[in-house]
Amino acid sequence: MTIDLALDSHLVILGLLLVFAIAHSGLAALRPKGEKLIGPRLYRVLFALVSLPLAVILIVYFFNHRYDGVQLWQVQGYPELNLQFGYFRQFPFCFCTQQLSTS
Repeated sequence: MTIDLALDSHLVILGLLLVFAIAHSGLAALRPKGEKLIGPRLYRVLFALVSLPLAVILIVYFFNHRYDGVQLWQVQGYPELNLQFGYFRQFPFCFCTQQLSTS
């Protein structure tokens, strides 16, 4: 079995996350110097022009490839596990409702 590194969606999403994190955090770290150099408003515009397209690309790619690979939550063939997951999913809602009604 060979892995095509150019098309493996796991590596692509990891790379996109890394690029977004570096650009977003890097520009945030440079904010004091950038605001002194070009002004606060222009720096915010520059920050948005870099961060927003990267975030949109990341989200769209994630949604287009969300079913790639092994699905970890496919438990339809195991009724006992499905029942336990049902209890687990319902617990926060029941607990929060009980806490809200007692206060």
